[in-house]
Amino acid sequence: MKKILLVVVVLLCLVAAAAGIASYRFGFETEKYYADLQQEVARSGYATLTTESYNRGVFTSTFRTAVEIRPPATPGKGGEEQKGLEPLRFAAVSEVRHGPLPPFRLSDGKWQWKPVLGVIETKIAPSGDAKSGLNEIFQKIPELASITNCITIHLRGDSEGNLTAPAFRRTFSEDVNVRWDGFFLHYTFASNLKGGKGSSTAPLLEVEGKDGFLSVKGAESSGDFHEGASGLSLGEALFRIARLEFASKEKGQEKKFFVENLVMKASDKEAGETIDCLFQIGIEKAGADNVPYGPAEFEMELRKLDVASIQKLQQITREATSKQPAGGSDEIFDALTLARYSSILGAMLKKSPEIEINRLNFATGEGNFAGKMKIAFDGSVTPSLENPLLLLAALTAQAEATVKDRLLEQVLTSIHRNDLDSEGEGLDEAGLQKRAAEKTRAVLDRLMDEKLIVKESDCYRFSAKYHQGQLTLNGRTLPLQELFK
Repeated sequence: MKKILLVVVVLLCLVAAAAGIASYRFGFETEKYYADLQQEVARSGYATLTTESYNRGVFTSTFRTAVEIRPPATPGKGGEEQKGLEPLRFAAVSEVRHGPLPPFRLSDGKWQWKPVLGVIETKIAPSGDAKSGLNEIFQKIPELASITNCITIHLRGDSEGNLTAPAFRRTFSEDVNVRWDGFFLHYTFASNLKGGKGSSTAPLLEVEGKDGFLSVKGAESSGDFHEGASGLSLGEALFRIARLEFASKEKGQEKKFFVENLVMKASDKEAGETIDCLFQIGIEKAGADNVPYGPAEFEMELRKLDVASIQKLQQITREATSKQPAGGSDEIFDALTLARYSSILGAMLKKSPEIEINRLNFATGEGNFAGKMKIAFDGSVTPSLENPLLLLAALTAQAEATVKDRLLEQVLTSIHRNDLDSEGEGLDEAGLQKRAAEKTRAVLDRLMDEKLIVKESDCYRFSAKYHQGQLTLNGRTLPLQELFK
């Protein structure tokens, strides 16, 4: 019996030792993962993550990371950086539960034991910098301390996580009331951190004060990304707002604006040495001062964008976050920057890029507007940025638009009415409207006399084409010199 008991005790000790060694080893792997994650974040050039402390244990570890998010620098006199937005500084305090069997919480809030490499649970805290503006925000909104990011690193190296921000209601100075119903983000990363997916929800944000009101309901987003063959990050993204409402009070008058079912999409893909991008915006309904609009849609494509040029632009953007070398002058800095951008633009044009607005349509109670446009460059012409005429030789463009007559007349009349009012003509409302209508009629008559627009039935129409130095406007060939008379 004693031998059996001794064997059991030895086995338990061996198991405990093996578990401790495995957990400690997994702690090393989790630390390496976090270091790689820091490096990926730092690649943007806008953020710096510095580990202030890392206390590694057998089954758990804790560490504190200083986070600094910097806005782009603006050069000033003598090469010094102009004072603008201060960097956003805070601390990320993390607890690491080592694998292979750490307890972790699922997205539904339940705890589970599952073989994983490790679990990192992080909360934000004020930085040690007393001048950081975020410290004051922490004092006013203590719920920020409950923002939690929990990421689970699987044995195969990929990971998934949840970021949760709690809801709160606060009244700030000058009777500004804020209601925030929380935020939730779920995301995944590939094992090399070069790809992933994510989705987020923010049910409600309301800000109300004596000068106005802002409400954002049903904000959602989703997207995925991956690293292309060029090393650029590619993918798709979607952003949706169920209802956006804004009201302001100026000179005793209240102005209102709302948008319902706003959807924005973006995607890009590689095609050899170039990238194609697609942007889409849709609005189901909108309104301004009780005047309804919508639906509306916008779609734009960017084609044949040179990958190497985009990479150089990203490099310039990253460098803009650092200070300009001391002793330089604005003239030298501007000349160098212009030379770099000119070189990049020249290389970009050699790939024959195109920009096309496939749809720009919106409906109103006074009629609809519809338009489209396309601009393309012929890279084989080798355009010169120093000579605009040679640049025009490589350009091909076309555009067309149709607008209901009542809509265009109403828009122009409103613009002229506001101009007359600001000029202090001393007219009552009826007089302002009459004078504005007269100005609108005169402008439209002049545009039609010069054949810059044409009237077809109850719509105004405009069309233009430019190719090989020849401009065709509404079907009529027009010398370029005539436009500059």
